[in-house]
Amino acid sequence: MLDIGKMPVTWEDTKAWIGQVLSTTEAAGCDAVEAGAIRRRLEVLEFGCPLHYDEKVAKETGYEGIFAPYTMLQTYGSPALWRPGQPSIWRSNHPNFTMNGQTERADVPQPGTHRFVTDVETEYFQPLYLGDRVSVAELRLVNVNPKRTSVGEGAFVTWENRFCNQRGDLVGVARTSWYVYVPHPQREGEKVSEERRRVPEGGTDPRSDWRAQLFFDEVKEGDELPPVAFPITIQRLIMEAGANRDFNGIHHNREIARSHGAADMFCNNFFLQGMWERSVREYLGLKG
Repeated sequence: MLDIGKMPVTWEDTKAWIGQVLSTTEAAGCDAVEAGAIRRRLEVLEFGCPLHYDEKVAKETGYEGIFAPYTMLQTYGSPALWRPGQPSIWRSNHPNFTMNGQTERADVPQPGTHRFVTDVETEYFQPLYLGDRVSVAELRLVNVNPKRTSVGEGAFVTWENRFCNQRGDLVGVARTSWYVYVPHPQREGEKVSEERRRVPEGGTDPRSDWRAQLFFDEVKEGDELPPVAFPITIQRLIMEAGANRDFNGIHHNREIARSHGAADMFCNNFFLQGMWERSVREYLGLKG
């Protein structure tokens, strides 16, 4: 239970919002799809697929032109953290102060002080081409599952977002689960085991020859994809935050991450989705 003002809030209050379509007036992406943002995303992933930077290759492969990696959908659907005419959002000069964007989730009472995304399930319907703009056509709370975990007392809260482009076409549906919680008192981050420290020394060189194409009858269930190593460094985590606009301090600040009960700063879900997209695209080829 958490007191907000003088009214105690419980997870039952949160559950009362399940199924309701929430206002999405401010839930429009702040930027159109453009080559610079795509380049920064490809850069941090070392993702050399020409569909995302070569107009000729994209059209020869059957697309209308250059399009963003599919896993950039929620980046382009994210609203601005600050807009002209709004007051300052920087209310503290503490080095670890983290500004939380004004999101639709603020309308729904949730008895938690900390949060992080646990999983994202996304269905993609069509690409985002240069110049497209994304908005959240519909947002609803679909599940609340209270649970005590190793990091605190809280609940897994799942939201469904339906994304449309400027023409009103459905481009994707995402179900995102957050763990919203109050941390255990004086909890320190767990120690990193030696097994978790044994990681590849360097990254896997990206695919450079895209002429070969894998087709359906050439693969079978159980086939293993070639391993792709993504060394995780502080610089890379910061580059990724800039590329996907997830500025939660747990993903690039060790002190903040440990105060949340994590062993260290860790990759956000958008980064993991990008790793998956590069690995699968390099395996399948341009027409996959």
